[in-house]
Amino acid sequence: MELLKDRKDIVLPYYNYEEGTIPAFYRFITKLPGYNINRVIEAMKNRGIICGRGVLQPLHRLLRLNYINYLNSERLSKEVILLPLYPSLDIGEVDYLVECLLETLERIG
Repeated sequence: MELLKDRKDIVLPYYNYEEGTIPAFYRFITKLPGYNINRVIEAMKNRGIICGRGVLQPLHRLLRLNYINYLNSERLSKEVILLPLYPSLDIGEVDYLVECLLETLERIG
């Protein structure tokens, strides 16, 4: 996801692994503050890319707790998207994923 690192409107995760660790992701968690995540997910689906929501429903809602005590959870549930990422993706597919995401963000801005 090197292609996204300089975007001010996209917040990428930071990982600090021990030396020799090789992570294996199946989703790439990305924060898109200022965008409607549902619209982004739908637009990506229309391009053949299935993305997910970071959280379907924050835990405090399921427990019927007052949201005022969980404002960060509320905000993140509306900002986080899961981009598909797995070992068998080739560089062309990653490039297509990034291209589609950037075009989608430009279009729905």
